[in-house]
Amino acid sequence: MPAAPVDSNGTVLYYEETGAPKGSGNYVTLFLVHGTMLHGAIFRPMFQYAASFNLRLVALNSRDYPGSTPYSPQELRDLKGSPEVQRGEIQKRGLELAAFIHWFIDTEEIPPVSLTSTPGVLTGGFSVLGWSAGNFHTLSMVGNANAIPEDTRSLFENYFRTLVIFDPALNPLGLQPPAELYSPFRDQKLTLDERTSAFPKWVSTYFPQVEGSPGSPAFHAAVISSRTPPYDTSDDTDFRRIPTLERMTPEQLASVTDVGVMRRSQYTLQATDENVRRSNLWRAIFACEGEVEGDTKQVVWPALRVQLVWCDRSHGDCVMTMQELVRASALHKHGRNLEVYRMEGSNHFAHWDEPERFTGLLAEIIGNAPSAS
Repeated sequence: MPAAPVDSNGTVLYYEETGAPKGSGNYVTLFLVHGTMLHGAIFRPMFQYAASFNLRLVALNSRDYPGSTPYSPQELRDLKGSPEVQRGEIQKRGLELAAFIHWFIDTEEIPPVSLTSTPGVLTGGFSVLGWSAGNFHTLSMVGNANAIPEDTRSLFENYFRTLVIFDPALNPLGLQPPAELYSPFRDQKLTLDERTSAFPKWVSTYFPQVEGSPGSPAFHAAVISSRTPPYDTSDDTDFRRIPTLERMTPEQLASVTDVGVMRRSQYTLQATDENVRRSNLWRAIFACEGEVEGDTKQVVWPALRVQLVWCDRSHGDCVMTMQELVRASALHKHGRNLEVYRMEGSNHFAHWDEPERFTGLLAEIIGNAPSAS
């Protein structure tokens, strides 16, 4: 199994990838970071479409998922330690991701970013996508850019073009949910194992689309009401609208999930200090981490674009996160510009249910150019 070293202690991250598009010397490499319980294999349906959009897809498994190094007992203790101890341990996840990308650039010799004659269109380089809880790792990397080794930071200047925040959830970003918003992870009537069992249906349901302007009181109320059990299953007569994970065959489900990881480490990650998680978000986007040069603070990777892609039939945590990020972006004018894209009619699993559409959208918004040998 392919695995990349990410530190000097023997820690590795497993990955699967498409390889370079045949005959292309100007493709974009897109690193895909999965969410909770679902690992990198959840992105496999996208692989067959990568070459047609001049993309090279790399889906990696986070720590403690199949093929990647488990957390050590000390690392798990540190994730339960004081906020400062937790901050250092969470920062390591971002450094590991940066080390993985650096290793991949060196090993695979992917093309750097190059300008084209078309405004807004670049070739080469890489983009990073965090899906759902995967943004815990991607925002830790960007939010802790100053802690990344200098050679990696400098290398990324010629490669790192876009951070894609794909259907993010509240908890990994350290954001507070409305008290009335339902999630099985916050359901105090359920045991940990019952929360784990309830997760697949909840996370992959096609919830009703909500009309109105995101951020308005009417929109907020409609999200709450439409995402409170029992769910509206009127669409379930359409096979395609059955919750994604319930529609998979047992073999498919087993190939993309790791249920045991919840008790091993994921509930511990979810319980870390929300201020630590939120500070990574703020430093990554709204109060960008910078290098001090003389009397001024220079933003690391100033050309980096940040794009939020949200799915309007996703569960409530994701829709509420979209609202919070849009609101925060409007208030913080000096941070990175947040580009917002809506996937109409899609649930939290657009990459599985609509892989061609989703892959094409990504190629379009990151400003990718067609293949040129």
